[in-house]
Amino acid sequence: MRIALIDHHLKNWHADTFLRLLQSGAASDLGDGQPEIVSAWEAEPTPATSDWRETNGIPRADSLEAAVEAADVVMALAPDNIDCHRAFCERVLPFGKPTFLDKFLAPNLGDAQAIVALAERWNTPLLCSSALRYAQELEELLTAVSGPVGEMFSRGMGQWGGYGIHSVSPVVRAMGGGARRLIDTGVPGASVVTLDYGDGRRANIETRACDNGYEVFGWQLGVRDGSQYRVAQVKRFEQFYINQLRAIVAFFASGVPDMRLDEALEIVAILETAARSQAEGNVWVSLTGA
Repeated sequence: MRIALIDHHLKNWHADTFLRLLQSGAASDLGDGQPEIVSAWEAEPTPATSDWRETNGIPRADSLEAAVEAADVVMALAPDNIDCHRAFCERVLPFGKPTFLDKFLAPNLGDAQAIVALAERWNTPLLCSSALRYAQELEELLTAVSGPVGEMFSRGMGQWGGYGIHSVSPVVRAMGGGARRLIDTGVPGASVVTLDYGDGRRANIETRACDNGYEVFGWQLGVRDGSQYRVAQVKRFEQFYINQLRAIVAFFASGVPDMRLDEALEIVAILETAARSQAEGNVWVSLTGA
């Protein structure tokens, strides 16, 4: 399985982690042959990223198109530059090769819808997800719960625009899509979002930005199970990347994502609409027309 790695700049935590896990064989048992990054291209090269390619023995492609042509599948990352995703997809998706897009589709619903339309136009399998969707602690909570999840909370760290995705994704994984409206009752730097499904189900999502976020606001998940709550602190950071990589490689092999594109679109709608709710004075905003 030959992988093309596309990024804004290759020297980042996600590129380092995926490369290390691929080279360690973390997902080599899911298909024929060892998944391998065979080409890499970045939109904004720097001396540091040139060293990254040489140090890791990754061939440098002269263009995005050349990188994709050399591979069977594509990983398009740019985790800190999500606004690049649409431009990447306009060039990658016409190849029709299974493509993984990191974190979330786009910073706004219009671009996200354009990306999905491109995937459908070119019949290109597309998976887009946060690694927190695959947290082992979430897997264990969902296994332990006796029925459908009707109420839960998800708390994490960072600014809503870049890190809210990691608190939203576990909710969409556990409760699915179809939320009807939301409200963010927080303040700048602290988002406190209530997600209402319109059928009695609700989720509370919190993301707070501060200098000591990793110490005091590690990701925490809670799911109501009958008259009790099952709660977990996400501590196995390496494992959620391993689980995500295994899901990506399984998707590459089958062409079938484990997350529907309508859910990926709804995540963008939640992120965008919550920001609007807070900006407009902490009001309820419909998601159906987002």
